[in-house]
Amino acid sequence: MIPTADGMKLIEVLPEVVKSPKLTVDWENVLALIAKGEYSIQEFMGGIEAMVKELVQTYHSVNDEQKSMFGGGTQERNAKTALGKCPKCGGDVVKGKFGAYCKNKCGMNVGRSMGAVLSDSQIKSLLEGEKTLVKGLKGKRGSYDAYLIPEGIEDYSYTKNGKVIEGTQYKVRLEFQKSKK
Repeated sequence: MIPTADGMKLIEVLPEVVKSPKLTVDWENVLALIAKGEYSIQEFMGGIEAMVKELVQTYHSVNDEQKSMFGGGTQERNAKTALGKCPKCGGDVVKGKFGAYCKNKCGMNVGRSMGAVLSDSQIKSLLEGEKTLVKGLKGKRGSYDAYLIPEGIEDYSYTKNGKVIEGTQYKVRLEFQKSKK
């Protein structure tokens, strides 16, 4: 394993009890007892759970100096990654693991349209109310390219694997791209 710079910084802000060699030795000893059948895995995991709960209650915050070690506070990092403002609630739209979303968690979906995953520049364009070319949209007759023109927002709801999925999305008008011949 090769430690990263952020990993080394994280070690600096962790409580001493977590980075103690004694904790590692204690856990290794208990794991050896579990392997021999002399100790319960449930009891071991229960102890870890209790320790984490206590740590969370005791060390509930990180000071501003420690936050700055990681490239600035949360607001500074999120301001850099905001793609625009949510048309539903005005919150910042940011890119996450599963696509763009409203930080206020209002249910606005801006990461996909008609089966196509939108790029950051396409999302920014839509958030600014601009006509946006999207290639590979999916319809009943196959895929096609078209301009999406935002015309407000609308709620949606569907069922997937027995679970109801709800949210809000752009209401768009399509303008088909003229083919070049």
